[in-house]
Amino acid sequence: MHTTDEKPDTGATFNAWLLARMAEADIAGPAELARAIGLDRRTTWRWVSGARLPSMSWWRPLAEALGVPHYALVERVTAESDSRATGPRDDS
Repeated sequence: MHTTDEKPDTGATFNAWLLARMAEADIAGPAELARAIGLDRRTTWRWVSGARLPSMSWWRPLAEALGVPHYALVERVTAESDSRATGPRDDS
């Protein structure tokens, strides 16, 4: 279980973070995650593969299934969303 003073891993992509939290929660894969939160496995597969981010309506059930604080999930999703919106930096 994560503590409330845990700092988010800002270096990992959302899907890498999600896979790590799933492993910690003993969730075997996208199908099992889908069953845990009442969603179809195609959607959870998109999250796990990095193709999509979860919509806000799924943040709380996802956080509960993973056993992480709601704010930790929100931070990861919003950080990834911001990163995708701005794209990679070109400092050349």
